[in-house]
Amino acid sequence: MISIKRLGVWITLPVLGLLFSGLAVNTVEAAFPEKPIQLIVPFGAGGGFDKLARTLTAPLAKELGVAVAIVNNPGAGGRRGSIKLFKSKPDGYTIGFLHFLPFMGDEIFFNKKPAVDYKKISIIQMVALGKNFIFVPNSSPIKSFEDLKSANRTIKFASTGIGSTAWIYISALSAAAGFNVDFVMGYKSLPKAAMGAARGDAEGGVGGYHQLSGLMKEIRPVIFFHNKRSPHFSNVPTVVERGFPNFAGLSTPYIVSAPPGTPEDRLKIIRAALAKAVKQPSYAKWAEKTGYILSSAGPKDTWKAMNDMAGIFKSLVPSFKAAKEKSKK
Repeated sequence: MISIKRLGVWITLPVLGLLFSGLAVNTVEAAFPEKPIQLIVPFGAGGGFDKLARTLTAPLAKELGVAVAIVNNPGAGGRRGSIKLFKSKPDGYTIGFLHFLPFMGDEIFFNKKPAVDYKKISIIQMVALGKNFIFVPNSSPIKSFEDLKSANRTIKFASTGIGSTAWIYISALSAAAGFNVDFVMGYKSLPKAAMGAARGDAEGGVGGYHQLSGLMKEIRPVIFFHNKRSPHFSNVPTVVERGFPNFAGLSTPYIVSAPPGTPEDRLKIIRAALAKAVKQPSYAKWAEKTGYILSSAGPKDTWKAMNDMAGIFKSLVPSFKAAKEKSKK
């Protein structure tokens, strides 16, 4: 055995080897992920974002090898939870759904600087699109979209807040179609707004099939924001059929994102796991059953989709301004 004498201390080479190997272990970065990941949902439990998140977390956790915990943070039409996600530590352990539409609406419809620069968010993947209906309670004298257009009075709609999905859809379409609207606001999710309309808090609302299917004894869809009819409500006409083709592209994108500055190597790991999760047959079956449109898109294609959505918003500005003027009278 070879030994080295330094400062009067004999150290054998095997001991030195152990010291250096210990140092090497301590300096190697731990594999990602090594602890649970939290997924922020910017709406309350039971909403579309929440249900989609709960469907994805099990296969995503399986692929990542760690737990994925949902954190509901509702408020301000999806802004509050989105802001929390944007400002979270960019270490890969906080991801979530950034709700793009209200920030885009603030920017385009209100000419207002969004609360966060949503264009800097780190996109992981778009996992679905939600297509919505306008509906009225079954007790309403309004039986169709034509009745809605010809109603010679202001009609109240349930909404989660100014700039929310329902508020944008109804404000713009009412102006384009020529009927007057007002809003009953403060609901924490579209399902709760739909339930409010069903029980008589308002005379109508907006929601997707997954939000309306449990209320079919109480509500009646009258128009669908798409270019083809829903397989779930095949008797409901589309906005294209009723002469408003520029509204067909309106949808709710479900985009899993991470805070700006999240390391790219960690994003790649999450993207790979999420891509496998959304390809599970169980997820596709669930999406079909609940009315979601599968849309597995990476960052580049997602940004293109968001730019297309911004173009639709811009085309609706005249209708939106007209709706605001009517509300002042």
